[in-house]
Amino acid sequence: MRRFFSFFAIGLLAALTFNCKKDDEAPSNRFTFIVDGVEQKIQSVSGEYREEAGAQAIMVAALTDQNVLVQVITTQETFNNPPPGGVTAQPYQSFQDCQTVDGTVWCDGSAVFMITDDDLFVVDEIDERIIVTITKCDPGRRLISGNFSCDLMDTDLQVIPVSGTFENVRY
Repeated sequence: MRRFFSFFAIGLLAALTFNCKKDDEAPSNRFTFIVDGVEQKIQSVSGEYREEAGAQAIMVAALTDQNVLVQVITTQETFNNPPPGGVTAQPYQSFQDCQTVDGTVWCDGSAVFMITDDDLFVVDEIDERIIVTITKCDPGRRLISGNFSCDLMDTDLQVIPVSGTFENVRY
């Protein structure tokens, strides 16, 4: 699972760095990101949408001068019948409910991870707390808003609390 998120994060980092798309009609987005009690200065924010085999996934990422934070929210039609082109506005735990569809594992839930210069921090997969809450998802305009809060852990089991909010992030 970590390998998947690492490859995904690298692709999303490239999208954050080279995103030249401009949409004058989109409302301005806001993103706050707090690491261990310290608010981070956000350089850019990006989102991405994927759909496959009846499952939707939205990834939201924020780039700071020291790290990248990535949130993944996925949902399957069999779980909660999400709107076409989006996800249901609701709280999401870390990936708990999973099923295999056509050889691909899809889960209803969320994941948060942070990439620093030295390490990869991930949310504990057995953490049953709500870690991402989607407060609004507008599939027509491709905008998503919500908040997140969780403890991330690195390979040395160092734990860092992260939290924040995001509003009108285009995906």
